[in-house]
Amino acid sequence: MLKMKRRVNRLKPARLLIWCLFVVSLLAFPYLVYSLTLHLIRFNFDKEYSPNVLPLTSKNYTSVCGSGKCLLLMFYSPFCGICASFAPVYDTVGQLVQQSEQLADRVLVSRMNGVEDRRVMDAMGVRGYPTILLFPPDRCEGWVEYEGRHNESAVLAFVAANCPP
Repeated sequence: MLKMKRRVNRLKPARLLIWCLFVVSLLAFPYLVYSLTLHLIRFNFDKEYSPNVLPLTSKNYTSVCGSGKCLLLMFYSPFCGICASFAPVYDTVGQLVQQSEQLADRVLVSRMNGVEDRRVMDAMGVRGYPTILLFPPDRCEGWVEYEGRHNESAVLAFVAANCPP
């Protein structure tokens, strides 16, 4: 029978503590990098949108819904890359609606931060970003969800088809 000549070294309490701290730091590092990345890539929608796109909150949402115009509302997240790439397109939609003789008096283009105003988003059953909804005049229910391409002409065609004259 073989006898082991080497003794098995057991971890001393100080070594065990250092080893545990090392393992915890390895597990926490990806989370810290992810958090920092989200903070750095946050898209500032307030700077990027023109005055043709009205920012809504849960406080002024119901008063704007009952304004007598169709409401085109986009839910976005500052951390959403698709929302950030769609922002200039949606801004152009707002400008084109304001310049259009047919749509300027009938449609109001707006946006709502779904992260800050989660309650409104949950009440409507919205689950993803960006989500575009078109509300009929004078009502905050009975909306139509836009599911088309993310370009100006498709969004304008959707608005023209679903907003009554």
